[in-house]
Amino acid sequence: MPEPPSRFAISTRFDLLVEFLLGGTVPESMRIGKFETWEMDILLDVEGHGLRRAARRDALLEYQRLVQADLKKGAQLPLRFSEYLERAQEARTQRQLAHAQRKAPKAAAAGPPTGAAYTD
Repeated sequence: MPEPPSRFAISTRFDLLVEFLLGGTVPESMRIGKFETWEMDILLDVEGHGLRRAARRDALLEYQRLVQADLKKGAQLPLRFSEYLERAQEARTQRQLAHAQRKAPKAAAAGPPTGAAYTD
């Protein structure tokens, strides 16, 4: 049974894959059709999301940073792009909730709006 590729080899191939997805040059290994299963999964996943060009570039660069950090921490393979998008959405939602919670006590402490007329 062949030995699994090292994290360094996976990291390098992942960077080449992201470069390809960003519109860079096609690496030699990809030109001759030697994709690993995980590379094909990522290619199909990214293409399936149909992001606008600018959003795609930003998302891919952030995805690349996250995957590289995960690989350095010991991940065996890159997480799928859709998993990255889910994580990013969850983090965005958490930030929005935290922001809203910080604002809510300030609004309550301020009391009723000034100039409001109260009648009994």
